[in-house]
Parts: sequence; C-alpha cells; structure tokens
Amino acid sequence: MDKLDILDSEIREIFGSQGILTNIGMNLRSCGCEVLSLDFSALMNDAFQMKKKELLYKIENYLPGWNVYYISAFPGTEMIRKVSLRKFCNYCKENYLAGRDLGPNVLVAGENL
Repeated sequence: MDKLDILDSEIREIFGSQGILTNIGMNLRSCGCEVLSLDFSALMNDAFQMKKKELLYKIENYLPGWNVYYISAFPGTEMIRKVSLRKFCNYCKENYLAGRDLGPNVLVAGENL
C-alpha cells in the first residue's frame, strides 16, 4: 500500500459522514511544483475548519514539506469541492512571496513558508 492509499483511508476516517473524499491525486507541474489535490463532495466549510488541523497533520506525516494550502468551494455555497496543497519550485516560491497570488479564484487558507 503506497502513501497516497494510506492517506486516502485516513482522510476518509477524519471526515466520516461529514464529507466524501471522491479523489486524491498528486501532480508534478511543468515548472517543478508538486500539487496534492483532495476532491470532496458534500464537505461543508465549517466541518473542514473543525478538522483541518488533523487533516494537515496527517498529510504532513505522510507527505511532508508543503508550502501553502488552498481551498475552492462550489460557487455560491459553503461546500468545499477541493483542498489543494502545493510545494513550490524556486521560481514559483519567489513569485508567490513577491505578490502572494496563486491566480484568480484561489483562496489561500494557510502557509508554511
């Protein structure tokens, strides 16, 4: 069982019936950044806020070194559709530190720089 499979089952335990983890994936961007994406269905923002420390602890335990995490919600709702964590390449880290911007419609929820 690889780290993503273990993390998948542990995240499902964290949120239980409060939100359904539909997909977990790790991508390497062309610039060199690593992105971990957690796709959810029926996860409300208040449930996420109550469990986010536990979630981030589990992620850091299996896949350490994330610089920033951000969330996106379904438009017009408090329902979270995706939580993403990003480990910056040198170029993107410099740009982010200069302007703290990841693009349109991205809500940065926490940093670990």
